[in-house]
Amino acid sequence: ETLLTEELIAKFADRFANLCDTYDVEMAEVVQMMFLVMSAASTAKMSGLRKLPVYLNHLYRGELLDVQIQMYYGHLLTKYEAFLRQLYGFRKGTDVPKPIKGVDSAISMSCFVPPTQT
Repeated sequence: ETLLTEELIAKFADRFANLCDTYDVEMAEVVQMMFLVMSAASTAKMSGLRKLPVYLNHLYRGELLDVQIQMYYGHLLTKYEAFLRQLYGFRKGTDVPKPIKGVDSAISMSCFVPPTQT
């Protein structure tokens, strides 16, 4: 995890500089929090996202063929919703509500709820 953390900081520090400056946080703390979210269970249904660091490690530290890169990005995309659900669970203390017929998915709706409604 240490080597992956160093690699992620090196690759993304410039992209997250404004975020880190705004919230007075170091990039290492951002990456550490990401790993904590992946390894913890926010609600009874969420048991963590333990494979995400493995996928990230392969993508950012491995020497991969194009087909392997596509495979690992595919894995990341399928786990991204679970990561958002994990964040929602930490914030709300409950699972994301089920989608309502005719309305966007609950996970996408939870990302855009104005702060006064949370």
